[in-house]
Amino acid sequence: MRSTTETASSAGSKVEQELRGYLDTLSMPATMVSTPRRLSGGASRETWAVDVRIGDRTGDTVGLVYRGQFGEQKLAASLREEHLAMTALYQAGQPVPRPYPAPSETGDMAFMVMERAAGVDLRKAMSTLSESVRSALRVQLMNSLVRIHGIDADRVFPYRGGYEYNVDSQLHQWILPILADDTAIDVPLLKAAARRLDAFRPADGPVCLLHGDFKANNILVEGGRMTAILDWELCHVGDPLEDLAWTRLWTTRWDVIGGLFDSQEFLDQYANSSGTEIDPERFAYWELFSWVKLAMILRRQGQEAQEAGSSPMLAQLGRSVAHCEVHIAARLGAIEGATS
Repeated sequence: MRSTTETASSAGSKVEQELRGYLDTLSMPATMVSTPRRLSGGASRETWAVDVRIGDRTGDTVGLVYRGQFGEQKLAASLREEHLAMTALYQAGQPVPRPYPAPSETGDMAFMVMERAAGVDLRKAMSTLSESVRSALRVQLMNSLVRIHGIDADRVFPYRGGYEYNVDSQLHQWILPILADDTAIDVPLLKAAARRLDAFRPADGPVCLLHGDFKANNILVEGGRMTAILDWELCHVGDPLEDLAWTRLWTTRWDVIGGLFDSQEFLDQYANSSGTEIDPERFAYWELFSWVKLAMILRRQGQEAQEAGSSPMLAQLGRSVAHCEVHIAARLGAIEGATS
């Protein structure tokens, strides 16, 4: 069996080879200035940082990020969808790293490449921020989230051709499989929550582009300002309240909720900034949905990692389902008229 170091070296060589070939197709022959370095985090993508020198121009060094697919990932958006979202957002002046052109025009993408953004993730910086910086970041983050939700989803995903989001589409992806699979899904509480979400789904509401995972470790800051929003692997079209509910799952002093906003302040400021009235019943639905979705993600990743023996980190995530169940149990009664 190969050692971890040998495996990482082999993977890094593959990334370097693919990057060279890709940049050649863009007429940007590159000299590697640094060995590709695997970045931590990310459960659905492998992410590598590398510095390259383009052509023979001495000193013209560019920091790049390579994003590749982990095996057969069924939980995240495709790399092509992630690339489409980032391209549309970058062109609209949103704080995302500049994506390079897609390696292919159609079909599945094995990887994508973008410029490396400056800064450290907000979670790591939180303890060092002064109150004046926190106040400025609250405004920046809220304005960015509102602007993301203002992006025309048809502009992001034009290839969908008449695709229309509705509540059913999210239920079919995340909730109904719980009810349909009696062998792989054996957690009674998840089944009870799934039945409730299925029976008392709200009417279709406004739809927009959602980040899908708007929390501190996906936000970069530097010099007291936000520099980039990262990790668009869960981006999709949906109800903006779903994005808000997902962000409110993460409530520690190192995250957006608890570190910058309290839970109600976050919703109030979004309502004021966007001019959107937040319906409490509709929000309660998406909050329960988000806890069930998170439990499903953690459970599937834990099961797949154990079966493949691929990632101890992902295998450990499966143990966090119990934490989700506590919150699911507390919120089951929030869906009006539901019965167990």
